[in-house]
Amino acid sequence: MHDKKQDLQTLIATHSRRLQKLNEQRAFRGIATPPEVLIEIENIENELRGLVVDLSAFAAPQRTQQPDAPVIHLHNWGRPPAEPPDVAVYLNWQAPGRFKERPDRTRRVPAPAVWADDLLPALRALPQQMAAQEWVRLEGKAALSTGLAVGTIFRAKERYRLEVAQFVPDKGHTEYWASNAQPPAGVPDPRFGLLVAERPPDAPAPTATAEDMVVVVGALNTTAIAKVLEDVGRYFGEPAAFSAIAAGQSDGIRAVKAVLALEATAATQEGRPLEGWEAAGLARSSTALINNFKQRVKPARLHLFVAGPLSLAVFMGHFWIHIGCPVQGYEVVGTEPVYAPTCLIEGL
Repeated sequence: MHDKKQDLQTLIATHSRRLQKLNEQRAFRGIATPPEVLIEIENIENELRGLVVDLSAFAAPQRTQQPDAPVIHLHNWGRPPAEPPDVAVYLNWQAPGRFKERPDRTRRVPAPAVWADDLLPALRALPQQMAAQEWVRLEGKAALSTGLAVGTIFRAKERYRLEVAQFVPDKGHTEYWASNAQPPAGVPDPRFGLLVAERPPDAPAPTATAEDMVVVVGALNTTAIAKVLEDVGRYFGEPAAFSAIAAGQSDGIRAVKAVLALEATAATQEGRPLEGWEAAGLARSSTALINNFKQRVKPARLHLFVAGPLSLAVFMGHFWIHIGCPVQGYEVVGTEPVYAPTCLIEGL
């Protein structure tokens, strides 16, 4: 197995060097680049994507790499453990007025006021309550908004590191994803594909969210970014205008000031699940992408919609810094899907 891993790393390094040379040629020649060079670039990129997926199988541990880290077990969805797990902190938030998953797969989430009055204060108390060290491990079935909120409590800037037990449906098992994970040797850092839209300056802005900005994160191999945008747009009463952003039509929105969509294209366009090192790298890079766009738009509030694995939401909260405006989280509560507001996070 070690030999296969080494062979994959060698192939990736070789292809990456060749790709770099070809891209330098393309940059120098511009539109005069020969077709055979463009074809070779495309072929190498396709080959690299497959090799990276194969190599990732060696990089995603199925058991914790931090056995001594204090554990927070978060339970929001599904059947709770028969016995409370023997961990540092166990938070079961299935209760009236909190989280509930119904047999028809619709869900109920805590209202923003419950988050503000009860849940966020409980999370803020965790570092002192559990005498957290450098590493903290998260287990359980948690909502994306819960993951985001926990990430903002144990932040990278405060020298915390997080490990998340992430169930990967496509693989049928749980992997342990670490916030400090790096790409396999020879593989470049992952990058989001960007889609942006801004309301035209002379367009009417009649809604309460007219000065706000929406961030949509698409990292599911089962749902195209256009569908995610349509679902988010339905919440704001503009499903068609939001969906059209994926096709490059960026001037149809009215309900908000701007929309920034971040798509994990390397995974979504190949129809594969996100890898742990990708989740960490994408979350790490998202801060600069959001802050750069926010500085131009200058929104009053940021509305965050995540369509991706729990760990990605955790890591985004973990790495975000200098956001400078309130962040309103959302959760899917219906099968269409339908979104509902959850926690409002300030001070990032």
